[in-house]
Amino acid sequence: MTSPRQTVLVVDDDPANLEALNAVLGTDYELVFATSGQEAVDLAREQRPDLILLDVVMPGMNGYQACLLLKGDEQTKGIPIIFVTAMDHEEDEAAGRDAGAIDYLAKPIHASIVKARVRNHLELKQARDLLESLSVTDGLTGLPNRRQFDATIDAEVRRA
Repeated sequence: MTSPRQTVLVVDDDPANLEALNAVLGTDYELVFATSGQEAVDLAREQRPDLILLDVVMPGMNGYQACLLLKGDEQTKGIPIIFVTAMDHEEDEAAGRDAGAIDYLAKPIHASIVKARVRNHLELKQARDLLESLSVTDGLTGLPNRRQFDATIDAEVRRA
């Protein structure tokens, strides 16, 4: 059985940039596209992509605001976000990292760099997900362990 391709949400209000990223990544990953910050937040909650490539400058909700919303949401906080933007000053990158992004790429993009960064961050996410799963599962039985029980009971008490 083959494993499903990893999903990357690409967010940019410029169709030319979406096409460029599709040309670079489309053969290796399942791509989902959004053209606004709010659409990105909605799609991320609905589809739970493995990685988000996010532009900063967009009408309405900008990339920083979208990133803050995604990182503040329990459902989407674990999705790595890479800013891909023409804003390439040190302060811009610092603002992106402060918002919760894991990386920052400047436009115009370079195919080899984008591929390498996306591949590396997806590998890191897979490893993090595996470690998280192992930390809450009994290795012998495959059943949830005490750590998972404690987290579940805590969540249920807060919900009640």
